[in-house]
Amino acid sequence: MTEERNTEQELNSQTEEETVEEVFAENEASENTEEMPAQDPLEQKVAKLEGKLEEADNRYLRLQADFDNFRRRSRIELEASAKYRAQSIISDLLPAIDNFERALKMEVDNEQAKSLNRELKWCTAACLMPLKMKALK
Repeated sequence: MTEERNTEQELNSQTEEETVEEVFAENEASENTEEMPAQDPLEQKVAKLEGKLEEADNRYLRLQADFDNFRRRSRIELEASAKYRAQSIISDLLPAIDNFERALKMEVDNEQAKSLNRELKWCTAACLMPLKMKALK
């Protein structure tokens, strides 16, 4: 009798284990079908193409923004270059203008020197005119 009980218990435990395993297998199968719904191949292709289109749009927008930034930086650099170039020319001219002004302060007594002095004043004024227009004295 004990043998029959042991055999019955073994059968019952095997049946319970099989039932538990079947329930787990069914749950996993139903979860897998919920996670990955069956799609039509055309829907999959459309979804893939939409993803590629979105990626291409993003790439286009980034390239456009990069180009706009490049254009802005180039304009700023060009303006800065022109500004510093003008400063460089002005700073190079200042010693020459100072020499002109020193020459004008010299007193002359003959007519030829006076004529030369007038021409020198004229040249000095011509050199100073652009500087005065830019409010640089």
